[in-house]
Amino acid sequence: MGGSDPRATTSLADPELSVRRDLSRLRLLVAEGPDAGRWCEVAEAPVRIGSDPACDLALSDDTVSRRHLEARREPDGVRIIDLESRNGTFLGDSRVRDAVVGLGASLRLGRTRIAIVPWEENFHPEPSGSERFGPAVGRSRRMREIFATLEEVAATDLTLLLQGETGTGKEVLAEAVHRRSPRAGGPFVVVDCTTLPRDLVESELFGHRKGAFTGAQADRAGCLEQARGGTLLLDEVGDLPLDSQPKLLRVLEKRQMRPVGSDRALDIDVRVIAASRDDLRARVAEGRFREDLYFRLAVVTLRIPPLRERPEDLPLLLSHFASELSGGRRTLAFALSQVQELLALPWEGNVRELRNAVERTLALDKNGELDERAFVREVARSVRGAGAGERISFKQAKARVVESFERAYLVELIQRHRGNLSRAAREAGLDRHHLRDLLDKHRIEIP
Repeated sequence: MGGSDPRATTSLADPELSVRRDLSRLRLLVAEGPDAGRWCEVAEAPVRIGSDPACDLALSDDTVSRRHLEARREPDGVRIIDLESRNGTFLGDSRVRDAVVGLGASLRLGRTRIAIVPWEENFHPEPSGSERFGPAVGRSRRMREIFATLEEVAATDLTLLLQGETGTGKEVLAEAVHRRSPRAGGPFVVVDCTTLPRDLVESELFGHRKGAFTGAQADRAGCLEQARGGTLLLDEVGDLPLDSQPKLLRVLEKRQMRPVGSDRALDIDVRVIAASRDDLRARVAEGRFREDLYFRLAVVTLRIPPLRERPEDLPLLLSHFASELSGGRRTLAFALSQVQELLALPWEGNVRELRNAVERTLALDKNGELDERAFVREVARSVRGAGAGERISFKQAKARVVESFERAYLVELIQRHRGNLSRAAREAGLDRHHLRDLLDKHRIEIP
């Protein structure tokens, strides 16, 4: 294509569109602006966006031209054609005239921002035939659905967002994705966003050059550079300072970063997985997390259920941990009827808490004399004993309080509106689908 042709096609296709899950239906969602929340499907037939009421997605934003842009699906993404609008169409800092963009892309039209998002927020594939994904095990339908999705996603460079309570195994699953991916030969780097000093976030993520600031006595590679050729896990990404989020978004969109104190941008070659104990959409609604960054990270989103929502996995998990932690010396086979005592426990620490309890039980049962029933009794006793004088981190304590508040708030909200989700969502300031997800998360039935 000629550089002087203003109608030339710019290829901004996102390699993440190659994922084998069904992305045949996509939406153009107004994520910011006077018409936030409005959307239209984008298909092979062109759709027009503008302030003209005749447009497929008509906007009330007076900074948007009457016929601003046209969008249509193509095999490698969504083609965006600016219709000679007065204020232009922008992808990041780049003005778009004719471009192919991918899932998660965010377009700016005047005061309006439009995101390309999946049609289905909740994707439930056929369950995997395996009860294992890497070191993670589970025979419940929900866990096997998660395994099936991860089996598909692992073969791609898709950005993945894992959400779930502390101890549900998000990091274990993230590393398993890395080990199953074409990047398995590269590093797996974990960044705990809760521990990043606010004034050093950019240095930690992007690195710095000698003399960039007081104490920078040598060049230092940031986490993105350390993960080159591999996978970077942004753990508890919801705790990333708000003022640092635009910089991360820019890096993810441009696939380039600039170390602190450097005047040269470096290309990045890394797959990003994000994890959060919180529902990031709730943080977006509260103004604590950028919506554009959320859409960039949430190309595929999976909620990892807490242990109390997957009781049928307890026997398998017990057997697995007993064998793993004993070096294969203990081969116990548990039936669901044998673990009833464990089903009554709250499991606030989830799978991690169960693993710790099994480890303590094995340490006491050095001669391997306990049968399955006695083993279960000791595990239950270990959990109760640990809970009585339990010392937990601030992060875990906060997660428990938030979990308790969410459930109490939602129960009262739904009862007050007699099960009317639309009215309840309006009062709470939540998207209706998001409210439904929260109710499912807390297993709250609609009257």
